[in-house]
Amino acid sequence: SASSADEALKYLKEHSGENNFPKLIITNIHMAGMSGIELIKSIKKLKGFIKEKTEIFVLSPQLKESEIKELESLEVVDKILLKPQLPAGYN
Repeated sequence: SASSADEALKYLKEHSGENNFPKLIITNIHMAGMSGIELIKSIKKLKGFIKEKTEIFVLSPQLKESEIKELESLEVVDKILLKPQLPAGYN
């Protein structure tokens, strides 16, 4: 697991090749630094990434319609999952 998109991309660049690319990547869209959309675009360009062998899930508390359309246009996102939000005052 990585604490940021930049850290995840660095790890993937250093440790992934055609035979050991992760089978599942889960990312949020709204993160400090690189967004999840930019991360996914970068993943698509990595040596070793094969769409049929790696599932990409996007997990986010909210998404704009434009973000959903952009994710769909990338043609590599397998699932878009909305995280439930707790009412104010709950932790």
